[in-house]
Amino acid sequence: MLACLNETLRQYPPVPISLPRVVPKGGHEIAGHWVPEDTVVGVWQQAANYSETNFTKPEEFHPERFLGDEAFYKDDLAAMQPFSVGPRNCIGRNLAYAEMRLILARILYKFDLELAPEARDWIKIQKVYTLWDKPKLPVYLKPIKTSA
Repeated sequence: MLACLNETLRQYPPVPISLPRVVPKGGHEIAGHWVPEDTVVGVWQQAANYSETNFTKPEEFHPERFLGDEAFYKDDLAAMQPFSVGPRNCIGRNLAYAEMRLILARILYKFDLELAPEARDWIKIQKVYTLWDKPKLPVYLKPIKTSA
């Protein structure tokens, strides 16, 4: 389940743009380039997550990349940082993962899901401003019959 959640966050990061940082006093070398102090820098998550430099078949959904599959041995899993990194990363990261796991487990335990036909291109009609502008995502939930 965690591999599926990670792959989902890779393909659909909560914050697809960069979270800006300011280069500290004295400047710093970043990716082989000298950057002067007080320069605002950042890594756009969506660009990093869809880069073939970082991921094999980046456009495709492959949770097995997070399970050590040979086909994805070149993937740079550290490039995927949906909650940012460093001292200013998301304080709610662990809570978010716990909630995602619990909610997904409960939904899959109770329902069969089917994407509504009108939602097939849902991802293609979204826009990004600072965060996603998400249209409705119609999904059919069919209760699972239990023998109780």
